[in-house]
Amino acid sequence: QTKNDFLKSDYVRQALALAVNKEKIISEAFKSGGRIIDIPTLPGIEDNPDIKKYPYDPGAAATILEKNGWLMTSTTTADGITQQVRKKKNWFLIITLTTVDQSEYVKTAEIIKESWEQIGVQTNLNIIDKSKILQDSIRPREYEVLIFGQNLGIDPDPFAFWHSSQNEYPGLNLAIFSDKKVRQALNYATNKK
Repeated sequence: QTKNDFLKSDYVRQALALAVNKEKIISEAFKSGGRIIDIPTLPGIEDNPDIKKYPYDPGAAATILEKNGWLMTSTTTADGITQQVRKKKNWFLIITLTTVDQSEYVKTAEIIKESWEQIGVQTNLNIIDKSKILQDSIRPREYEVLIFGQNLGIDPDPFAFWHSSQNEYPGLNLAIFSDKKVRQALNYATNKK
């Protein structure tokens, strides 16, 4: 959200989530060797039924964007290719997706790019060499959207991944997530240990 103002809008993030074909990612990028999760915790941790899930629904994603003024328009690239993109006033909905140069991550990024472009979100891929991603992208938090795996270890404590004090390196809150209620809950849970 700090690198792309469009991502500050809840409805944009909701539309992006609805547009991603997670089944296709599991099938094609991970050769069916994974599973879809809808919560930011480890498998086996109690699922909260109040957490909203975003199943694959590109039609709903497009409707959300249209309701908020992002209309489809045609544009021609420098290569002479005509494409459909979302435009609102003088802005085009453009997002850069960054990932590490490893086959599963690149394939995942390609599927997400395809999914987002089907609803008119122009998506640029930024593929970073695995020897440079930590220094060039993760440490300085230089990305708009990041696909990167983290080893959660055996401790299910979400503090390091979701507390706002962990937003800057060496913290592990790569989403740069910040919410007062979540911060208080994490503080409470950590102090109880």
